[in-house]
Amino acid sequence: MDQGASIPLHTHPIEEGFVVTEGAVTFQLGEETITATAGSVVRIPPGVPHALRNQAIDSARVLSAAAWNRADFFREATKYLEGVPRKE
Repeated sequence: MDQGASIPLHTHPIEEGFVVTEGAVTFQLGEETITATAGSVVRIPPGVPHALRNQAIDSARVLSAAAWNRADFFREATKYLEGVPRKE
């Protein structure tokens, strides 16, 4: 994620996990905001509204995982509360 890159507020009906491998990423998890740095794991329970943003100067790298078919994850398993669906 380049500086300023973000994923808008959304939910999923399944658990999602993130591993920050480089840099720092700010997560909005419901009403809470946290900054996760390299080596951090962030677990997002089903139905919790969440968003991500790289507010740091440097780029960040994040891996995500969810038990859903990637081919339709953003269309079928994601309800956007802000912004628009991701284009594949």
